[in-house]
Amino acid sequence: MTFSYRNECDMRKLLVSDLNDLRHQQEDLKRAAGQGMDEADDPVRLKLSLQVKMNFRINSCKFYALVQRYFNLLGVAVFVGGLSK
Repeated sequence: MTFSYRNECDMRKLLVSDLNDLRHQQEDLKRAAGQGMDEADDPVRLKLSLQVKMNFRINSCKFYALVQRYFNLLGVAVFVGGLSK
């Protein structure tokens, strides 16, 4: 009984030690990553912002073309309706 209890305690201590080591490694990596690069220089963020800007330009062009076609058709309908009165 004492042997298994002692092994369990030792294993728990080893697991806690490993957990603490991993936590410290993770904190060190976060600190190292934070020192080397600003958030503004993050390549993933830059790529996503470029895609958003391009999509916005494309969609705004499509929207303005749609609005222009609508008002062109509306103007023709008013003109034709004005002639029939």
